[in-house]
Amino acid sequence: MKVRQLIDLLSEYQGDAEIRLVTQPHWPLEHGLDGVVSKSEIDAFEADEDEDTPEPEIDVVYLLEGSPHGYGRKVAWDAMESCR
Repeated sequence: MKVRQLIDLLSEYQGDAEIRLVTQPHWPLEHGLDGVVSKSEIDAFEADEDEDTPEPEIDVVYLLEGSPHGYGRKVAWDAMESCR
């Protein structure tokens, strides 16, 4: 999925709705999101200040898992597929 696709999908929801990440379709777990960071930001953080880090042609954006909220719902994947 690309950033633009995620933005388009999220634009259909209320702006103050909480975002949670549900993982593992067969044993779903729910987590909040703790933040967002890109591969280029990670590379720059790891690099020495004097060293130039080349920009990747296509960057990667990571959504960072936050606090667990318990078990998720298996039906979430079916509901998503029915909305496509």
